[in-house]
Amino acid sequence: MSTTNSAELHLINRKTLTEFGESIANGPTAESVQLARDNIRHAKRLLAQTEIEYAERRKAEKRRERARNAALTPELID
Repeated sequence: MSTTNSAELHLINRKTLTEFGESIANGPTAESVQLARDNIRHAKRLLAQTEIEYAERRKAEKRRERARNAALTPELID
């Protein structure tokens, strides 16, 4: 998955919505509203996946830290 900054995503979304007929003069169309909803759902899925990956990295780091501490001071572990 490539990393894209929010400004690029905004421009891509605006271009896509314009292709679906949305403009300031015309207002949103049914297709552009559905596309926006789909984009929001997709963004929420990406955010949830990022949060899961972050939590997994934190857990792995804590496991490594506990293992490192256990290796350094084995007599303190019951």
